Amino acid sequence: MPKLTNKEFKKIYKDKGWTPSLLAERWGFTNPSRIHQIARDESRAEHYVDALRGLPHIIIKYK
Repeated sequence: MPKLTNKEFKKIYKDKGWTPSLLAERWGFTNPSRIHQIARDESRAEHYVDALRGLPHIIIKYK
């Protein structure tokens, strides 16, 4: 399976309603910039891609 590009990686989490901040919190990172680093690294570990594809869709409701 071909590696995801940075753009493809970001599209997947954005299409599911996630932001880098929310995703960092979900994955246990203290800094959302770690999500950007993972997205840019096209030789990233496959478990990040698996986790990304398994994310639930979220809906954020604002009052």
